[in-house]
Amino acid sequence: MPNHPTPTDILTRERIGNALTALTDPTRGITDPSLHLEADERDRITQALQSSPHPLAGFAETIINQWDQLAADDRVAGLLLTAEIVNSPRRQRSLDTPTGPGLER
Repeated sequence: MPNHPTPTDILTRERIGNALTALTDPTRGITDPSLHLEADERDRITQALQSSPHPLAGFAETIINQWDQLAADDRVAGLLLTAEIVNSPRRQRSLDTPTGPGLER
């Protein structure tokens, strides 16, 4: 069985840093490898987003589904958002915490 990358392996700080650099470097752009996601990478990220209770997970999934049509700046924003969602500690919405409405870890 092939070893599939995890979303954490895909959405690394190095990749996001390179993607941010691609926005500021006129010799790089939408064709920069850091802004490209293979189909299997998209599938892994989508699976992680679908299992996430994060309130923006659905929006992030839409970004991943439209990846090929996005401009470079939208791709960078998508990488940042999805990395935040899939790499953050699991949180559940709680409306009746002792301190009031909010997020619990």
